[in-house]
Amino acid sequence: MNQPPAGDSRRPVGAAGTDPWGRSGVLGGLTLIVAVSVGLMTACVQSDGQAMNVVFEPTLDEFINWEASFSLEENDSVLNITPAVTVVHDGLLIADRSENQVRSYNLDGSLRWALRSVSGQMLTKVLSVTPLRDSLLAIGTDGKAHALATDGSGGRTISLNISEAHYAAPFPGNRMAVATRFSPGDTTGLLRIFDGVRLTEVARLFRPRVEPALLGAASLAGWAGFSVRADTAAAYFSLADTIWLFSDDTQIEAIPLPSRRRLAAEPLPRNSARKDRVEWAARTSMINGLWWKRDGSFLVQYMEFVDNRARYSLLHMSREGEYLFEVAGSSELLAWDAAADTGYFVDPTADEPNRIVIGRLR
Repeated sequence: MNQPPAGDSRRPVGAAGTDPWGRSGVLGGLTLIVAVSVGLMTACVQSDGQAMNVVFEPTLDEFINWEASFSLEENDSVLNITPAVTVVHDGLLIADRSENQVRSYNLDGSLRWALRSVSGQMLTKVLSVTPLRDSLLAIGTDGKAHALATDGSGGRTISLNISEAHYAAPFPGNRMAVATRFSPGDTTGLLRIFDGVRLTEVARLFRPRVEPALLGAASLAGWAGFSVRADTAAAYFSLADTIWLFSDDTQIEAIPLPSRRRLAAEPLPRNSARKDRVEWAARTSMINGLWWKRDGSFLVQYMEFVDNRARYSLLHMSREGEYLFEVAGSSELLAWDAAADTGYFVDPTADEPNRIVIGRLR
């Protein structure tokens, strides 16, 4: 595999990460993690060197069988900084908002193609690329949709009139949905639904209640996401402890998250100082991923930001909301292949998110 040039300024020194405001971050502290047979052991040490307490935490190894690993091919013009992964039947599609790039990979990690523009229109902070009928659709945080052929050629650009998109994927009814960030002035819904052919907006769904005290926090780190299974969509709001189910564009159920570690979001004044925002993000868990497994259960990923770096945790819960397991400090889950029932995780031993490990729940 071609390696990026040493000292490439596009990749932060140390481990790459992004804070809640989309900025690349550099690991600013040192974390010591000791792996033991029963999980992670963390100790609080007094000034005299005596341990105050010891807490044992489970690890992913207790719940997942690791089946394969591979590296994503890189070169002088291709780096994986913030890869958003979509699994397709014969490979991986990756959108990297930090690199303003869309890529296609074979299942062994070899690069097929990469592009930064569509028909002369530069990609800007592209957040997802996904199959749509017989083509691909890449969507940026600026709400522009770039339709292109499956080989990366041709294409057109369409404005979806969305100011801050967060996630996009196919939606029941041969449609496309774009999950957006929270805006206090918008009361129409965080899921924008578009016709799958013309990409004209046809519906808006999902407006979770935000308490007045949390408007500042929601304005900073409030976003929606979703996962689809057959004709039902499961949606989340980053600062809420609930999964909402929709069928035929109607909410049919609300399932409380059974997380045993998730912290409730605290109030954050609007227009607060950056120091206050950073401290708030370090003690607040924000959902940033939801996957519907083949057996109907859910995987929910959430994160805190410590030293300007994301720290991930993974919750497994049944369709009825029963707690199955939860792992704090887990490897980042990039995608779940519902057909194969396997997950694509960032290799915990890698310094950058360019090495992937594939795992299956036991």
